[in-house]
Amino acid sequence: MIESGFWIFLVEAGAAGSLFVGLIWWVVKGTGERDRKLREADAKLRKEAEAKSPQP
Repeated sequence: MIESGFWIFLVEAGAAGSLFVGLIWWVVKGTGERDRKLREADAKLRKEAEAKSPQP
């Protein structure tokens, strides 16, 4: 079965894997929110610029 000290290796590997997956999820989630805010700000600035520019 599992040798006497091997179980701690499995526990540490599981913890490290969980932390890695959590980190990737956190980065992807934060990047999506930042991109959404930037798109909203760009759209607002574009509308303001179009309103101020002279129409031909």
